[in-house]
Amino acid sequence: MRRVLLPLMLCCAALAAACGGPPATATPTPTRIVATETPPLPEVTAEVTQPLTALQTVVLPAPGELTYLNTEGTPPAPRQPLQFDHVQLEIRDGSGAIILIDVFADGRIVRDGAERTLSVEALDALRSALDIINFYEIEGVYTANAPGSTRYALTVEGPRGSRTLLADDSATPRELLDVFTLIMDL
Repeated sequence: MRRVLLPLMLCCAALAAACGGPPATATPTPTRIVATETPPLPEVTAEVTQPLTALQTVVLPAPGELTYLNTEGTPPAPRQPLQFDHVQLEIRDGSGAIILIDVFADGRIVRDGAERTLSVEALDALRSALDIINFYEIEGVYTANAPGSTRYALTVEGPRGSRTLLADDSATPRELLDVFTLIMDL
């Protein structure tokens, strides 16, 4: 048995030594970078093709225009009043200062760390304002990235899920600005 084991170990050691060693390196060749034209900015309308269907045109809303999700062809769901567990409004002004306002379904409001309780009427006014603008179905472009503009992030969490809308004061529809103002005045 020792006669077979010793040659077998020597073969394994030789194989291991043959497989080791530094890998061969290839010399990299430089690649020339060719300047290309900057692609044009997308227009407000775009053509979209879908497999095996006719050419369709999709019209995008203008920045700052309040629009809603396209639900054509689907039966309307029974409309129920908007309920929320938590609403957060983050405001960043042009200087970088941040105001954070959190409103909870139980009436608590926390503004920059200070907590107090809202009246039932104030909570109902917020629910109503979010319901009137149909918050969960809103779609559109509400940011223009204008330098020095105030930026808003409105998040609503509730039974229908969580949704955040980003906006800045240069492209926000009046209806959304009214909701932002209502929350700031709570």
